[in-house]
Amino acid sequence: MRNLLLTFAAAGTALAFSTPAAAQYAPPPAYGAPYGNAYGYNNHNGAGRWQRELQEVRIQMDNLARSGRLTRAESRDLRNDIRSTERSIYRSSRYGIDWREARQIDQRIDRIRYELRRYSDYDGRRGGWRRY
Repeated sequence: MRNLLLTFAAAGTALAFSTPAAAQYAPPPAYGAPYGNAYGYNNHNGAGRWQRELQEVRIQMDNLARSGRLTRAESRDLRNDIRSTERSIYRSSRYGIDWREARQIDQRIDRIRYELRRYSDYDGRRGGWRRY
């Protein structure tokens, strides 16, 4: 009886010490690990990076528009895309950015960069693609 009580006491002690360590473990998300930590709290690292990327795109767009390589409609289209992406970043970052939302925002920024390259490479006034 004494050995049985000592065994149960040892098992209970081991269980009590292992519970807090097990409660802290959470596997990282399958995609988007840099957008939050493994415990489910979000530290908004992506929001500042996305704002800087959109600012860089806006500066490139303004430079291309000033040089005449973008039409007014193209720059308006890009400006609206940037504005809607900034609004979605703001809405998403209020309550924490999920990895799915982070992937969508990355894809939107990539699409805006692609559109900027496509608009700046095509010269509709000459009727062809620039080859330089």
